[in-house]
Amino acid sequence: MFLRVIFAVAVILSVSVSVLFFICIKGKGKPVFRNIAVTVTIFMTFIAIADISGLINFGSYQSSFAFMGVVNICELVLYQIHKQYPLKFLGFSSKMLIIASVLELTVFNMPSYRLWFGGYTEKELDIDNAVIECGIRNDDGTIIVGDGAEMVVTFEGINIPVGTVKADVLFPKESTKESTFVLDIKDSTQTQNYRYNIANSRIVEKREKSDTIICDFSGKVSDMRVKFAPKNNGEIILKKVYVNTDVPVDISLVRFFFITLVSIFIYTVMYENFMQKSFSESRKFCRIASAVITLACCISAFAILDYKLGDKKWKDEFKQTNGNQLTQELVDAFENGQVNLLAEPSEELNALENPYDRNARESSGASVLWDHVYYNNNYYSYYGIAPVILFFLPYHKLTGYYCPDSLAVLVFALIGIAGLTSLFSSFIKKWFPDIQTGIYLTCLILLQILSGVWFSVGRPWFYETAMTAGFAFLSWGVYFLFESNIIGKGQIILSKVFIASLLSATAVLCRPTLALYCICIAVFMLMAVPKSGKDTKSRAVYLVYAFIPMICLGSIQMIYNYARFGSPFDFGIQYSLTINDFTKSQYHTDFVLIALFNYLFNIPVFSASYPFISTEFQTLDTNGFFYADYLSTSNTSGLFFLALPMFAYIFSGKAVKKLPDRQSKVNSLVYLGAPCVIIPVLIISSVWESGYAVRYMLDFSWEMIIGALAIIFFLMRNTQNITIKKLIKVFLCFSMVWAFVVSGVQSVNQAFRYSEYHYDYPEIAYSIEQIFAFWK
Repeated sequence: MFLRVIFAVAVILSVSVSVLFFICIKGKGKPVFRNIAVTVTIFMTFIAIADISGLINFGSYQSSFAFMGVVNICELVLYQIHKQYPLKFLGFSSKMLIIASVLELTVFNMPSYRLWFGGYTEKELDIDNAVIECGIRNDDGTIIVGDGAEMVVTFEGINIPVGTVKADVLFPKESTKESTFVLDIKDSTQTQNYRYNIANSRIVEKREKSDTIICDFSGKVSDMRVKFAPKNNGEIILKKVYVNTDVPVDISLVRFFFITLVSIFIYTVMYENFMQKSFSESRKFCRIASAVITLACCISAFAILDYKLGDKKWKDEFKQTNGNQLTQELVDAFENGQVNLLAEPSEELNALENPYDRNARESSGASVLWDHVYYNNNYYSYYGIAPVILFFLPYHKLTGYYCPDSLAVLVFALIGIAGLTSLFSSFIKKWFPDIQTGIYLTCLILLQILSGVWFSVGRPWFYETAMTAGFAFLSWGVYFLFESNIIGKGQIILSKVFIASLLSATAVLCRPTLALYCICIAVFMLMAVPKSGKDTKSRAVYLVYAFIPMICLGSIQMIYNYARFGSPFDFGIQYSLTINDFTKSQYHTDFVLIALFNYLFNIPVFSASYPFISTEFQTLDTNGFFYADYLSTSNTSGLFFLALPMFAYIFSGKAVKKLPDRQSKVNSLVYLGAPCVIIPVLIISSVWESGYAVRYMLDFSWEMIIGALAIIFFLMRNTQNITIKKLIKVFLCFSMVWAFVVSGVQSVNQAFRYSEYHYDYPEIAYSIEQIFAFWK
């Protein structure tokens, strides 16, 4: 009771201080208000320090005092800044801190107030005299159960109202992080027989709140059975069981910062003068803000991969003594001066009439390297060689170790994220410099969220390494393409033309699928020949700069193909030992429709339970084999329902009609339609054979979104209706929030997989659950 009173007083003090600072920022407060607020803030700061350091044990309210102290300090900082720079958004920021902190301390922690009223008596149940099933008593009085069995502990004669049940448990094995936590009870409404499975929850390691089940029983509980079943065939040790302990306050900083920062950002976009200025008028601010957004994305990517390392350290991760197709097998082959891999196919595999038939391979018992290319009794890899030559091979030569996938994905993802920011900034600078700064930043955030790279960051395997490598080179290739001035106004810069050609060709050597974009860039370069100069010499020099890199790198790829498969145009994918026999698979348009629907139009499903936002893979009732990566099938929606601006393509005809002449209309179809619509649709259609995987979103998402944004920006420029412009701005802000929530949840769920197949990160799943289902 004493801690409840202390907590209630602290909440009232903290909120009152925040309100006083807000009044002062609005210029309505007296000096005494400021003095009181500062004094109480100093006091709350000391309390926060005591909470963080553990000098004071606040029990179930631990960390909440630190949160309140930090909020008050933030209010003080806002007040001090406002005295020097009286910007409108500072007052709004103060208001949002109040709203978000009050919500966090009250509504979002409703379960913590569950026992404040109702006369509940805290009690430790007598575990020594409890009846145990499938559990072993230890000498210290604890009870252990293992091998995934369900332990049942029966307590009789409780005879008090029960509002919560808390289990004090330990997970002795590192592989076990979670256990089911189920109650059977007899209460006043049913005294003879148990109500089975009346309360269901799960205990998650490192999540204190999960130890407690909130109960809504009637009258007194006489008897209770508490059941535990550890996941992954693990073990759990039960130390004690309590009833009617307060539910711990669980402050979600992710939820708090999302509410405050996103609200503040949208307010500044809508109302602050510096966000109303055009991109061209605020170039310096846009560069700084773009760098901050890019840095935040890079930190997020590193944080995801760092968390997935678990207890391992990066310095140990760098010292891999083995790897996979990209990081080891191709490296060893090239160092040995050969294009086929060092591994020799088994005699059983060589003896098969059709080694590409999966059933034939498995029934024969042949030893097979999964997803490798098998041709003429040799193993090959169909993955691009650019990451091997530029990164993995030098890494092995310099360190003596093989490069880890996590490092490769991180490096290429960071390069690609920076490239995406740069190309979008260049795109706006060249074609839409009049767009408002706030709209530019909103769309940049939207683009970074939905680029598709997060699905690769979340699963750093060699598949995703190839994806992120292609993304890194293509994004910078497009940036230099824009900067070279071969499209639009300005004199052509030959050095940037050369770099654009080199990087886009290198992207193909990372991921052959990107060849379509490279061809498109080559066509754009050919179309710019008349612009490169009036005399033959100038044009010839331009053509050398534009096509020598592509020709050289293309020749390397063709020679590599010929050396492996006897044809310069054969990449070898059809010889893969994988989920299907690609040498005999037939094209079916229905498979193309499955891919188009799932990648573009599949609708997210919302629910009140984990994972809250998901998407069911749709086969469109097609009768045939279409592969879907089971790790991906519930993790992403169609792009139209992730990136709401995609619906702008509906108005593309209207936008074309507003162009001044026929040549402008042709140019829009070529420069926008080809890379942003036609090629992405072709890439999506091409998966009819290999099947659906969420990582493929990186091949087309950001390109299609940029095309949609171009239509929106053009229509905004060509309307004088202020209301329509404001509505479009509101729509873009809503789209950004939508992308954060819908794509963010699905990306995190994919990165920290938690499903019937995977229980890798139950603590992340639990935290996500608590963000939304705060009533649990």
